[in-house]
Amino acid sequence: MRRPWFDARPLVVLAPMEGITDSPCRRISRLVSPDAVLFTEFTSARGLLHGNERTWKMVHFEPEERPLVVQIFGSSPEDMAAAAREVEARLRPDGIDINFGCPVRKVTGRGEGCGLMRDPARAALVVRATKDALHATPLSAKIRLGWERREEAVPFALALEEAGADLVTVHGRLRKERPRDPADWEAIARVKRALRVPVIGNGDIASGADARRRIEESGVDGVMIARAAMGNPWVLAEIVAALRGEPSPEAPGIDEKIRLILRHLDLNIAHHGDRRGVLAMRAHFGDYFSGFPGAKELRTRLNDLSTRDDVLTLLEPLLQLV
Repeated sequence: MRRPWFDARPLVVLAPMEGITDSPCRRISRLVSPDAVLFTEFTSARGLLHGNERTWKMVHFEPEERPLVVQIFGSSPEDMAAAAREVEARLRPDGIDINFGCPVRKVTGRGEGCGLMRDPARAALVVRATKDALHATPLSAKIRLGWERREEAVPFALALEEAGADLVTVHGRLRKERPRDPADWEAIARVKRALRVPVIGNGDIASGADARRRIEESGVDGVMIARAAMGNPWVLAEIVAALRGEPSPEAPGIDEKIRLILRHLDLNIAHHGDRRGVLAMRAHFGDYFSGFPGAKELRTRLNDLSTRDDVLTLLEPLLQLV
């Protein structure tokens, strides 16, 4: 029997990000960071149960993506249990995670995502039903600090633990707070001190030094990285090395970055199809070229392209300059 994915140390996790962490993105992350845990984009339980092809494609993964956790969301205990059972049977992921953190109005308005933090009793029912539906797959949950008050986090997390959650990830912001607002790691630490199960902290970690400091300050068992990994999957390897006390890997040069972008492009095309694969890269081009000389003009030009050949025509000459 395999160890649970969260037994790994150091525990470094790529966050689920809608429209970002699809299978091509995860495979690119795995290429440069073999030790990170990867999450799918958050996925509707109802869409899975309705057999929606696009929804199932969001949770599909290749063997090299393991350890891989599928994140689902919904407010019906019955639907969540049924969806988790089907995901486990069809895909055998390393874990299933329930999203209690999405702050988007179209999700919270249906009482899903962070909307369930207003109803801890129902959230606990969702966890209990989902846990009971699974045979051997660990069940985790990702929460925010609360809907309106930071004091909501500890009792909510305790309710999930009591209902059967094997791990809780805490995003250190309230529902109304945005990425520019600082994450509250003292509030994350309070959740860690209250729970018996492992706790992962999420928010404002952009380097190995950040991760090491946050773990030392809060006592969390691991860290989850989101924005800092967009266009910079190498940061995951940097954080793993820092937490192991190893030298930081050498930062990628321009040539390495461009070659990885082209690899990402080809994976996107294979996964999404010719045109959609190129268009989907627009979510990544800006981040990949952050800090690159002439980045603004280059991003503008790339975002006007819709074929692989056009992208190659623009980027391949840059390899001749390095």
